[in-house]
Amino acid sequence: NEPVDTWRDIELNNKVESKLMNYLTSRRYGHNDWTYYFKNPNFDVKEELVKIGVDINKPVISIIPNIIWDAQMIYPNNIFKNMLEWLFETLKFFENKDIQVIVRSHPGEINSERITKQQVKKEILKKYLELPKNFFLIGPESSLSTYGLVDFSDTIIIYATKMGMEYTPFGANVIVGGESYVKNKGFTYDPKTKDEYFKLLEKLPLKTKLSEVKIELAKK
Repeated sequence: NEPVDTWRDIELNNKVESKLMNYLTSRRYGHNDWTYYFKNPNFDVKEELVKIGVDINKPVISIIPNIIWDAQMIYPNNIFKNMLEWLFETLKFFENKDIQVIVRSHPGEINSERITKQQVKKEILKKYLELPKNFFLIGPESSLSTYGLVDFSDTIIIYATKMGMEYTPFGANVIVGGESYVKNKGFTYDPKTKDEYFKLLEKLPLKTKLSEVKIELAKK
């Protein structure tokens, strides 16, 4: 909810933009960060998606949850009671539709000092004894680079992860289902009610990238 006028009018010159994009690209490898969740990230995203049965020539919607408990004591929930309600209602909407849905669990569920007891993939498999044919799960154990999904996703749906900030400068459409830093900045889809949220989902796939104006806002 912070005001956007602290950054909206900054000059995005070549030097600043180059520094920004170099850093965002480095996020894929963790070279400039104090924590990183991969030892050997796999960037052969196309090959891995084909292996699990994804048709990369058809629209893909990627759902990127955060760790279930992460930051939930700090940030309020508004549309949904919690992240699992958001996740299951979103999956219910997409059940057996003619659109491929990938759920990429946060690798930090297991690749950190605090192993998460409640994991997204396990929760989904508890609910679905048999997954709908259009659902694909990538668990926390996978070395697949989450960043690589940008290139194959029509739209990315997030709850509270900060990755919304990292996807949008590359032109990705991001729908925010919960509370995320990127919300209310003018370049993501920020539904205020469940009705608005599901009406947005009905429009998918969008079959277009962010406009140049919104990409510039995201970079700023």
